[in-house]
Amino acid sequence: MPNFQDEKHIPRRCEPDDPHRCQATARGGDQCCFLAVPGRKYCPIHQNPESRPLYSFEREFVQTKLQDFTNNPKARSLAEELSVLRMVFERAINNCEDPTDLVMQSPQIITLADKIQSVLIANTKLEEKVGSLMSVAEVTEIAEKLFAIITTHVQDPDTLEAIAHDFEYCLTEVAREH
Repeated sequence: MPNFQDEKHIPRRCEPDDPHRCQATARGGDQCCFLAVPGRKYCPIHQNPESRPLYSFEREFVQTKLQDFTNNPKARSLAEELSVLRMVFERAINNCEDPTDLVMQSPQIITLADKIQSVLIANTKLEEKVGSLMSVAEVTEIAEKLFAIITTHVQDPDTLEAIAHDFEYCLTEVAREH
């Protein structure tokens, strides 16, 4: 079920003839009575969960930064997050001036220690799983280099175009499967 905590994800009723009306069929067999999400065919209720972003950030700088994280090959590691947790853990302990402070801060310190352990385990598993996997950028780079090698040996433009088309098709199919 969609999370409607964010106001822009709250379904809004519309007129029956509204061109932006959700295209889903409601339980009674009639067309859904809510407005579609802008740029989509369905309202927040009927929108396919796989087509929704994991998070909905409103600020452009967050969207830009998120895109940077997504495209960065290091995004497949939790090492930086682990480092941040360790720095916060160290700071929490260093802020304790005496044993009483340590006892008072122990719930936070224990929680941080547990988080560090969880992220460390997750990072180890992630690195084991993706250690042999390549990013889309890496695969694309290999395909471009292979195509460059082929162009040195094949001079016919029609053949080169067919090979390029086949490469593109292959990459698209593999991306769809994963």
